[in-house]
Amino acid sequence: MLGLATGEAANKSVNDNTVEAAIKLITKIGPSIDEKLNKQVGDWKTKNEKRVIDIFKQFEYLMSSTEKEGKLFVSKRLTILIKNMIDNKNSGWSKSKGSTE
Repeated sequence: MLGLATGEAANKSVNDNTVEAAIKLITKIGPSIDEKLNKQVGDWKTKNEKRVIDIFKQFEYLMSSTEKEGKLFVSKRLTILIKNMIDNKNSGWSKSKGSTE
């Protein structure tokens, strides 16, 4: 989703606007994704769960990664937004379910 790689040339195209848009999208559709995953069974469910896990691993990577000069890939503000989104997911999307935006 974020197009992240883990090599030296990783994250050249990642900017705050891209990450913020992805955070807003995931926060909005996250509850629906989890509901649909809970209804699936078998290999299909396993594959889709892995995809969702991979997306959140990319966010976690962004949140914790730094460039060689010690500069964060994303701003501190977005690091906090990512953490809040992950906390929201871990709480069953309780903040998103009450949102009307």
